[in-house]
Amino acid sequence: MNGNGTVYLTYSSSNGHNCAVTVNNTGEQRWIGGKLKTSSSSSWEDEGWYTFHAGPAHVYARATCVDGGGHVRYGKESGDTYITWKDHRG
Repeated sequence: MNGNGTVYLTYSSSNGHNCAVTVNNTGEQRWIGGKLKTSSSSSWEDEGWYTFHAGPAHVYARATCVDGGGHVRYGKESGDTYITWKDHRG
């Protein structure tokens, strides 16, 4: 994300939930988003004008693949990097 943000993905084995948070490293308000999606199409997304972070996004995904990612942009339409990951298994 060019140093503008960091995406964290965690998993709780006690409840089967995955969690994603996108942290804004710029110190200024930006259009920040994060999303989690399971292979069965369940998804949760948080996106908006934030100074510190978007999320946490939670999705139940015990023994299921999860796709997700996050972004920190100057505006809704700007094309800053969107970081993604795939096949995180809970």
